[in-house]
Amino acid sequence: MSDLHKATHYLAHLLESTTSEPERQVTWLVALSGGCDSSVVLHLCTTLASHNPHLHIITAHVHHHMRASADEDASFCKKLASSSALIKAHYTLHLEDLPHKNQESAREARYKKLCAIAAHHHVDAILTGHHLDDALETMLMHAARGSGAHGLSSLYNHQVTPPYTPDDWPQTRKLHRPLIEHERAEIEAFAQAHHITWIEDPTNATDKYTRNTIRHHVIPDLKQIHGNGARGWQRTLDILRQEATFLHDIQQKLWHKVAMIDTPIQGAVSLCKTSLKENHNYLIRKTFLHTHARTAPHSKSPSLMQLEALELALEDEHATFTTQVLPGCRVEFEHERIVVLPTPIRGARGWFDESPEEVELALPQAGETLHMHWFTHMIHWRRISESELKSTHPDAHTYYICVDTHQDASLYIRGARPGDQVRTCYPGQEKPHSKRLKELLRAHQIPPWRRHLWPCIVKRKDGHDEEHIIASAGIEHIHVSSQRLPTSNLWIELVFDSIWSPSTRKVPTSEL
Repeated sequence: MSDLHKATHYLAHLLESTTSEPERQVTWLVALSGGCDSSVVLHLCTTLASHNPHLHIITAHVHHHMRASADEDASFCKKLASSSALIKAHYTLHLEDLPHKNQESAREARYKKLCAIAAHHHVDAILTGHHLDDALETMLMHAARGSGAHGLSSLYNHQVTPPYTPDDWPQTRKLHRPLIEHERAEIEAFAQAHHITWIEDPTNATDKYTRNTIRHHVIPDLKQIHGNGARGWQRTLDILRQEATFLHDIQQKLWHKVAMIDTPIQGAVSLCKTSLKENHNYLIRKTFLHTHARTAPHSKSPSLMQLEALELALEDEHATFTTQVLPGCRVEFEHERIVVLPTPIRGARGWFDESPEEVELALPQAGETLHMHWFTHMIHWRRISESELKSTHPDAHTYYICVDTHQDASLYIRGARPGDQVRTCYPGQEKPHSKRLKELLRAHQIPPWRRHLWPCIVKRKDGHDEEHIIASAGIEHIHVSSQRLPTSNLWIELVFDSIWSPSTRKVPTSEL
């Protein structure tokens, strides 16, 4: 008779590690399907709770409304939960309005419901009945589709963060699989010996699903190859899990080396192209996958074809200003970096839909330097004297602006807008010419997605709509009249300091 000592020891250790304070209440949520596996998990938990009054057990059954026996399953679970005074609460979670009637859609909805109950009760752990045979079936299913060490061993873990968790989910609240080292036959033998009742899912006896076909026709033969049941395959899963952990650690180190998350766009991630290209294709692909998971955590993973397209764009020296679209995000290839940007939910306005509100720049007092953070730049401006002005050398990042305080004109900062025009005066030109700002930004390799955030200083008379762009970060030769008017009494030195440089290059006048 199996005593399931590994599962019993695991649960005892879990309770001990969770109880950091004496007599602190610990709450576990058991996902109860009514099958043998989850019924055994519930039995082990209630047995432990009978000797530990500070351990509270609640159960939840998910009613999928996808098969004829669903009502019977829900009724059985409710009756099972009510048979023990050690179970403090039981929930039947209904999934009636699934967008797609398939197993993946049901799985997502199931975990979201379980996580909602867990959050409501502030549970310390969610427990499921996954066992070693489930892990073997998952390994073979993933192997048939094409998978690496992580995918092959994905189910063979005692604890994981539940999928589809909300953003505020505590990192310490894990999903636990106490039976993961036990075979199905062991668990059924334990259930029979301890007179545990359960209900069979009639679809388990069919070959309707790929998992069932593997369970009925593949796993039995594999277990007989060396006459040691599933233990040889379990060692394979152990090795795969260790390799997956090792590769994950390497990938994480690379990600922290090439990624920058403190970007002007909330949720966006910037990757250094040069550093990323130096690595093996496997690590490059994993870096893209990790970045996607961070940027679009609730979207499905990119396909192999999409990942290969990203790799090709990374290798292409001419793939500047190209865009790749992934589920829930878009990938912008720039001169020296790749920017992964979240896209809004359909119907909602995103960060790229409209320019930010303009801000009026206060005029500094003598000896005062003012500062402002504007998305990609820090902007500094101060008052200077005429003697200082004579020794200055304007460039693409420093401008000298004459302000006539008697003209009731104000300075504002805003992003570039469609239709913006600037007056430029390049060396050799006799008089200023009007140019579209969009053309200048393109020539200086400012990508389209970033232009509405690009800082422009405009001068506008109070009460008038007409305005003039007199400065824009990184753009040289914008014409600013240096002729001092009789009533002018203020010169401003304004400096753009990039905190997220687009890696602009020196643009020959011939290109402008």
